[in-house]
Amino acid sequence: MRCSIKIDSPVAGTTVLADEPILVSVNPAIDIAQVQIIQNDVELYQGSSIPKQLRLSAPVGDDDEEHLLTVVVTDVKGRVFEQIAKFKVRRTLLELPQDQASYIQGTVEVNGRVGFGSNEQADIFALTLQPIRVFEETEPNMVYEGGHWPGSLSLNTLEFEDGAYDLILMAKMGQGTSSKDVRRIVIRNWERLLEDFDPPGTWFGGAFDRLKTIERSQGWEFLNDEAVDLFGDNTRIASKGLESEYLIWKQPRLRRYELIVYARDDMLSETIELAVSPDLQQWQLLDPKLVVLDYSDQGWLKLCLAGDVITASENDYFRVVLPSGLGRNEVQLGSLELCGVARLPGAE
Repeated sequence: MRCSIKIDSPVAGTTVLADEPILVSVNPAIDIAQVQIIQNDVELYQGSSIPKQLRLSAPVGDDDEEHLLTVVVTDVKGRVFEQIAKFKVRRTLLELPQDQASYIQGTVEVNGRVGFGSNEQADIFALTLQPIRVFEETEPNMVYEGGHWPGSLSLNTLEFEDGAYDLILMAKMGQGTSSKDVRRIVIRNWERLLEDFDPPGTWFGGAFDRLKTIERSQGWEFLNDEAVDLFGDNTRIASKGLESEYLIWKQPRLRRYELIVYARDDMLSETIELAVSPDLQQWQLLDPKLVVLDYSDQGWLKLCLAGDVITASENDYFRVVLPSGLGRNEVQLGSLELCGVARLPGAE
């Protein structure tokens, strides 16, 4: 008789927990006399009807080992029907949102399920985030550790650097036995624009621009002299000092900025105008935090002007303006970093 027995759980060919529910359906035309359910060589059930609350419970060796569930039904006429499902068994299973995208950002819910075989019990559960770095040994970041697994946890990826990680759910069961499930993820919260103020390059005798601005005024000059006096920085830019000069960059969904400035006096930083805009038309001035990073014997200060961009609108443009009169002997720009919220692959 076709489709006499169907094993709905565990589904053949899948990987399930060691205590997965067993769900079996039998063709209604079969007048059941006896049902026998066997996991590997361990009989889990024998009775006159289909069990309602039965789970896998045979002993488990290594994670992901193959198991065999056999269901045997005998009807009142003595006829025997049999169905077999092969599947793999493990004790821990990690689940990420949508469970298919490896790129994540912001705060995400990490779901994990645990289940154990006969006479097994976990003493410690741990969720860790292991950085993956080429040719570099790294220490795992502990996200959770305790004697009870809550089922799900919120992971704030903003607490970690962008990059690849292994998310690991581990259950320790004593006597050196443990089970773990691993998911490779890539944290991508930020897109970064790094401006080192490189001078124009040359290619087959022609010059090409290496500045990453989308707009700028004409009164700028690239500097590479006196690098020893200016903290070893040999790619800088300065205004010629004759007019007010500006530089504009585009960084979508801008959230943070950091500008390195060399000045004779830290008060000069107050004359540098920093602003953001959503459309290159309306500009909102920023109030950066000033930090003095270093000073040289030649009277130069290395300053950092940094801050978060918190405005009512989404800003994609960043502008620096130097007023007239601030030439290379007063102020030079060393580098700029802009951080915007990354757009994940597949996002609209």
